[in-house]
Amino acid sequence: MSLSISVLIPCVSYHAKLLDNLLHILKYQTVAPKEIIISLSSISKLSEERLNSIRELEKREYPFALKILYHHEDLWASGNKNRAAAVATGDILVVQDADDIPHIQRIEVIKYFFEQHKDMIHLCHGYFLRHNMTVIKHNVYKLLPFNNKVNVKSIRYIYCTTENRRTIRVTNGEMAVRREVWQKHKWNETRRTGEDTNFNRFIERKYNKTIYLNFALIIYNKA
Repeated sequence: MSLSISVLIPCVSYHAKLLDNLLHILKYQTVAPKEIIISLSSISKLSEERLNSIRELEKREYPFALKILYHHEDLWASGNKNRAAAVATGDILVVQDADDIPHIQRIEVIKYFFEQHKDMIHLCHGYFLRHNMTVIKHNVYKLLPFNNKVNVKSIRYIYCTTENRRTIRVTNGEMAVRREVWQKHKWNETRRTGEDTNFNRFIERKYNKTIYLNFALIIYNKA
């Protein structure tokens, strides 16, 4: 059975300016998700012009459904992720930060592993650290060496255990989990930072059904 994917984009007001470019980039995914859900918080901090430009994004055509949730509250990443997950309809929830860049096959790879390993409930993967805060524009995105095609069957992976958890370096924030698992164990909204690591370690220990992929599927932007 083919699994459907919901991409969750937690977004604070400061990163709202990046959404147009990111949605252009997500159109290039080799396998389109079922839907993309953006949870945008602190909208009172946005200018009327910026807010209107974001509302215009909903009128465009995409190879996926787009939902944008608007919140006046100052939500942290955990709150935005939970709000987006609450309206998601896909089998798998995939987190994508607004200021990071996905590999062109990210959805394809994640979907493949969940479908091949039917008992798996949780997936974490590698990342590439970029020491440059210049935004990668969508018109050069497909030319990035980062996007070199990979045969998904050749990607090395491990089932995460206490003994081998640190043998593959993975991102904690941008991971994937089955929606029914999130329905039982949500991100902790009392934590301003570290909610992603806390969530992942809990799911790993409780279920022992996590896969770590030894492949970078995200570019981090770090100064």
